[in-house]
Amino acid sequence: MSHTVDQSPNRLSTLLVKYRPESLRDFLLRTATGVEDLYRRDGVLDEDTPVDLQPDCWTTWRRRTGLNHDDSAADRRTEAFLFRRLRRFLHVDDQDRADSYCAVATGQAAYRDMDPRQQTFARMLVTVIYYPFPGEYDAIAFPETIDGALAQIRSCPAFARELAQLFAFTLRRGHRVKKPVSGGFANGVLRLHAQYRIQELIAAVSKQLIGLETTRPEEEGTYDFMASRLTLLAATLSDKGVTAGGDRHTVALSPKKIAWTAPSGFTLDSPRGQMYLHHDDNRHTIFLAVRKKSAHSGIPAEFTLLGPAHYSTHRGEDAVEFVALLEDAMPTELCQQWLACGC
Repeated sequence: MSHTVDQSPNRLSTLLVKYRPESLRDFLLRTATGVEDLYRRDGVLDEDTPVDLQPDCWTTWRRRTGLNHDDSAADRRTEAFLFRRLRRFLHVDDQDRADSYCAVATGQAAYRDMDPRQQTFARMLVTVIYYPFPGEYDAIAFPETIDGALAQIRSCPAFARELAQLFAFTLRRGHRVKKPVSGGFANGVLRLHAQYRIQELIAAVSKQLIGLETTRPEEEGTYDFMASRLTLLAATLSDKGVTAGGDRHTVALSPKKIAWTAPSGFTLDSPRGQMYLHHDDNRHTIFLAVRKKSAHSGIPAEFTLLGPAHYSTHRGEDAVEFVALLEDAMPTELCQQWLACGC
């Protein structure tokens, strides 16, 4: 028989008062509370909003129960906006990214004064927070540059402190070995088998996407970055296999072999077709990222970066199916689920 643990607001408040924990990690481990339950409600963004109606997060919960007496940001509305965005970081599972996000959030350097690696992490951090564009619902002054975004982030020390607390827990959940992706792409910041939001991956490989100057990427599909000589194929695991949106289909044939169907209208003699066929000769890399459906409503599942794949063969002309070999075998649990879908 299964039992559902009560994660109501009253229960959380009661547990906080009872245990008076100093760290988010200790509270979650001691009370068997799901981290997602600390970040459920969007709350209201307003200067005079009472704490009970502010966005759910660790800092807000401690303020509600009288455990936090830290000074809030000068701009309460911006602080509430950033607190609302904290749940977008529940997936971060590699130490380098966690440390770098915290360093960017607490640093003083302007974007142009950062080294290329720091700039990449800054783009990724800003993109996670500000994409899609904040609107009336968020009720903040929208920054027009990446330095403007960094200034807003740095104006709220409580946001950076909570990021560090959150990462202390999310890093503990990560059980996969994450090694750097071969080839030095994105200034070496990407990690094989780590979890990413699609916007993070795009911001990592495209200098034009900094969260504020961007088109609206779909969650799934094929993204070509010709300046970086890279193509990203993003797909979602479903009950029938892995689909990449529309009429595209991606399946696992073995732990290191995948097949995907090109979108309608694709031809082998097109520039993209030739790029796929001869990408190794032209030093163009194809990356694959896949995700499972989210078990938590409102919190999208992130993509597991499977790394570079190399063209092996293809078949068909009207609906071309490519077969490629991964450099590294996919994680065991993902492979088992993928291959068990009848594909």
